[in-house]
Amino acid sequence: IASLSLMKNYLLKKIGLEFNDEYLQNIEYIIAVNNKYENVVNFNFIFVNTSPFDTNEDFNSSRIRGLLKKIHSSGHNIGIHPGFNTFNNKKNFSYSVKEFRRILAEENITQSLYGGRQHFLKWDQSITPLLWENNNLDFDSSLGYADKAGFRCGTSKEFHMYDVINNKKLNLKQIPLIVMESTILSNRYENLGYSKAAINRFNYLKNVCFRYNGNFSLLWHNSHFDNPKDKLMYEELIS
Repeated sequence: IASLSLMKNYLLKKIGLEFNDEYLQNIEYIIAVNNKYENVVNFNFIFVNTSPFDTNEDFNSSRIRGLLKKIHSSGHNIGIHPGFNTFNNKKNFSYSVKEFRRILAEENITQSLYGGRQHFLKWDQSITPLLWENNNLDFDSSLGYADKAGFRCGTSKEFHMYDVINNKKLNLKQIPLIVMESTILSNRYENLGYSKAAINRFNYLKNVCFRYNGNFSLLWHNSHFDNPKDKLMYEELIS
């Protein structure tokens, strides 16, 4: 049913008619519930389409510009989510960052830090960190596992990334990705569903991060609120 609803909204959008934008409403929910707990969220957007696996939002539309301004005025950050074909492509990556900065500048949005996460967590250690560094981005949060939650970097604390080709420390920082919602819930991965075991798994990782004064970096897509249990679980995790 959710898929049919999204397809209907997509078709209405394409022909210019009003539609119920569930994804936008979910972002507004994320803003509201995190304000309640005084959390700051990084909302990452794909500003340039590089593949059929990317989104195709119009970032020059008043609808999206209004959303960006609302995120900023609510005290949260806007990040970049470089598209599927950017992790090893200098041209695509640079153009994506250029558009990201152009759009924020046109809306007079300034932030103390600019960062994000690679789409599909695509990463090549020999080149991807240099793309982020050379485009003057402050942090990345791509280094986590899609299929298994936990500590891909061996830590939950942020650290400077390293240029393995030229053997030097970078200014770019990594904020390790600890867990993505579908990693725990989806039957493709850990397959715990909306169970007590899933809550325990999320909370275990959260508690380990806090025990060692690290960062509990949680990725929850705005497309993953179809089930009413999503919001119950999400709010428990961010509280």
